[in-house]
Amino acid sequence: MDLLAEAEVCLGLAADEAARVVRWRLANGHPEPLEPFAVWWWVPTVAMNLAAVRVAGWLLDAGTEDERDEREHLLNMAVWEVVGEAADEYAG
Repeated sequence: MDLLAEAEVCLGLAADEAARVVRWRLANGHPEPLEPFAVWWWVPTVAMNLAAVRVAGWLLDAGTEDERDEREHLLNMAVWEVVGEAADEYAG
């Protein structure tokens, strides 16, 4: 299972969803159209939720609850690793 690839896909999907939310809020005259971006963890949280759904079979194939928790932790850490790499790239 390539967790980093899954994390990248899910972060892209989450960022697209955030942009859609902002466009909707702007179109509807919301006073704070950038609210999802004001919460720094919003996109990664959505990405982790998406990733858990995309790899649900892999998570459920774990032999024990502890192993499932460990897999879920590895998946979440992959999302944060990609976030960190993107932040480093952005910072130059």
